[in-house]
Amino acid sequence: MNSNTNKIIQVHSEFIEQIQKFCGSLWKEVCSEVHAQNNELPVWILFYEDTDLLEAHNSFKNLCVQFIPHIGDFQFTVTYEAYKDENLITFDFLTTNEEILRGWSVKPPLGIEPSFSRKKSSIYTSKDSSRKSK
Repeated sequence: MNSNTNKIIQVHSEFIEQIQKFCGSLWKEVCSEVHAQNNELPVWILFYEDTDLLEAHNSFKNLCVQFIPHIGDFQFTVTYEAYKDENLITFDFLTTNEEILRGWSVKPPLGIEPSFSRKKSSIYTSKDSSRKSK
């Protein structure tokens, strides 16, 4: 590992520590990792069934703003999802820091309608978006 990769891993660790503080309030669960080969810091956020999408995005964006100056050429990506019945609904997938700061990708503004769904995921430990279960 080179020194830049070590720096990114450290910054990512600090980012994870901060984003985890929102679990249990704005969103149910968050997962993230470093994809050094792609200069990418992907984040997956599992919303509660009643999450205010714009409030959650603004909180995520405000957190990213603090870290973007420290990640060089790396880009955050974020996938916003929630379970509905047996499906995992994706509300948006933002693929660059610019999209995150703007608030949407190429689709209508965040949260207007889900972009696609799939069967339950192995990314999250949670298997629903209820506030009652963990």
